[in-house]
Amino acid sequence: MEDSGSRLPAQQDFPHLSDAHWATLEMTVSLLGEAAFAGFPNLPAEQQRARVERFDKYESSLIAHVNRSCDDAS
Repeated sequence: MEDSGSRLPAQQDFPHLSDAHWATLEMTVSLLGEAAFAGFPNLPAEQQRARVERFDKYESSLIAHVNRSCDDAS
C-alpha cells in the first residue's frame, strides 16, 4: 500500500484495471468516501471493472443532463 493519505491500495494491486478505471475509482472514493471502496477488493476482477464502468456511465449521463439544463436555461 502506498502512503498517499488514503486507504486505497496501490494501483499495481489491481493490474486488471486500466489507468482510466483507476482514475474513476479514485474519484469515486474522493466523492463518496472510503466506505464506497469497502468490499471492492473482494470482488472478482470482472465485477470490479463493471462497477467502475457503471459509475463512469452514471457520471457521463449526469454531466450531459446538467449541460442540457444549462442550455435550456440560457
